[in-house]
Amino acid sequence: MRVFLVDDHPIVVDALAMSLKIQGLDVEVARDLNEGNIVEQAKAHAPDVVLLDLDLDGRPSLPLIKPLSDLGARVVMVTGERDPVDLGRCLEQGALGVVSKNMPFARLQDAVLDAVNGRNVMPEAERIALLDAAAAWRREEDARKAPFATLTPKERRVLAHLMDGRSADEIAEAEFVSLATVRSQIQSILRKLQVNSQLAAVALAKQHHWTLE
Repeated sequence: MRVFLVDDHPIVVDALAMSLKIQGLDVEVARDLNEGNIVEQAKAHAPDVVLLDLDLDGRPSLPLIKPLSDLGARVVMVTGERDPVDLGRCLEQGALGVVSKNMPFARLQDAVLDAVNGRNVMPEAERIALLDAAAAWRREEDARKAPFATLTPKERRVLAHLMDGRSADEIAEAEFVSLATVRSQIQSILRKLQVNSQLAAVALAKQHHWTLE
């Protein structure tokens, strides 16, 4: 059985690699934590199980779960993260389960071996609770973002300009429309987003990671 370790904590990696090799497993450690390089190394190693840290040098590894799973590997998140929404999103993306780095090392090793042998790595009730937390978060996020869906294409462009720090005059020049038209569009944006100023509209858009698609 092949195991691929992807983690930015050398102590955790070294300890897990050594213990799993003692169990007779073929263990490889990610040499480069760049997303593309991780996937390429995984393709070459063809692991049965990937042990993936949720936080890689300050970057979430969520986007890696699906491509690694698509290679036929069972992806297990080994993380110190406790936010149920983040953990639930990992399961939604296809992770087999979540194992906490905070548990005693012997139990951590047992959980990894469960994954290697195709067994569950976490209680089903806990798995369902995490998925429910992620689903609830998504419903709330959709509700918060709903006002942005009411913006017309022109209003969306104006909001994008405001986020870039452009004035109404600059927007009018860039969009080849009158200043009065831009001011009217800005007022419509404020009304739809239920805010009282351009600054508040920009802050709300950034808070919800809104972008002009």
